[in-house]
Amino acid sequence: MLQRQVGNRYWQAHTWDSLGYAHHRLGQQSEAIRCYHHALALWREAAERYYEATTLTHLGDSHRAAGAPGLAQRAWRRALAVLELLGHPDAAQLRDRLHTAPEGLP
Repeated sequence: MLQRQVGNRYWQAHTWDSLGYAHHRLGQQSEAIRCYHHALALWREAAERYYEATTLTHLGDSHRAAGAPGLAQRAWRRALAVLELLGHPDAAQLRDRLHTAPEGLP
């Protein structure tokens, strides 16, 4: 990964999130989840809270697709907490997602 070679952690995190999204769309949830965890570590290191919430949302989507609704809910709740802390309008959309995807349902 070129971003790793030049030491750009911000773009490394974006790249890992994008790779996770590609794997998610291809139905490769375990690989998507692995990529999202790499992105999360980099976002936290860079203190990029909004993008951390975005990746947590994606992580929840992959957990749900993998048949782990409890893990999905946990990731979405963590994302919601960040968005609420930031006062970001995306929090409303995530609240709706949590409301319409009750825990325990695939």
